[in-house]
Amino acid sequence: LGRRTAPLWAVSFCLGGAYLAAATLSSLIVARAANEPTPSEVRHCSEAFDYRGLALGSAAEATATFLASFAIDAGRRRLLASLLVASAAELALLAAPLTSIGSALASLFARAVLFAAGAVAWAFAAELYPTEIRATGASHAAACSRLGG
Repeated sequence: LGRRTAPLWAVSFCLGGAYLAAATLSSLIVARAANEPTPSEVRHCSEAFDYRGLALGSAAEATATFLASFAIDAGRRRLLASLLVASAAELALLAAPLTSIGSALASLFARAVLFAAGAVAWAFAAELYPTEIRATGASHAAACSRLGG
């Protein structure tokens, strides 16, 4: 049981941190691509909330989670590993010189894939533990994700 728990908690912690970073980064990149003020440039509270970025991010996350829900039965470990590799590739792509639209799309894709990976990890956590401690084990993994992000 301990061989399963430590890696799950580590992955959950890293997913939480990576998702928070991707969500923050994608909001800034989308705002910059749309020529909207960044938080440091806001002069009035009505400019502070980025509804366009929120809508784009939520749509990307919902789409990725919907697609992952169809692929989850093919193998949770393989799907989770694929999603983590895809998100790392997308985040690495942001280091390349891209146009503002290209950067916005790459950051939204990374955010969506990380969100879907979190959903797969959540489903995977419930299967790792026996019935008697399933809720406790899955909740501790979710807590590690919150600590990471």
